[in-house]
Amino acid sequence: MATVEISIGRLKYQIDCPEDEHEKLIHLAHKLDERVKKSLNNLRNVDEKTLLIITALTLEDELESKSYNEDENSMVKIDENDLYEVLTENIKNTTLYIEKLAKKIENY
Repeated sequence: MATVEISIGRLKYQIDCPEDEHEKLIHLAHKLDERVKKSLNNLRNVDEKTLLIITALTLEDELESKSYNEDENSMVKIDENDLYEVLTENIKNTTLYIEKLAKKIENY
């Protein structure tokens, strides 16, 4: 296992992944970061957790609406499980980060 540091939106995350998935995770994180930043431009005063949920819902809508490619005869092949795993991990990490911040504020 390798620990990969990725940036999504305004935060950085450290995610453990198998060595052979390292580059793929970085690539997916970069694509997700671009989407999150696009959402952030439209939703300036939103917290990180909500921003990730909105981005995930947007991705889900796109997956659902893209059942066929341009020629409308062959199915688009998207590995939804990989996408869900990355999104779930990002949401989990964001939640943990928010909980840590809340504890720091409580102890302050």
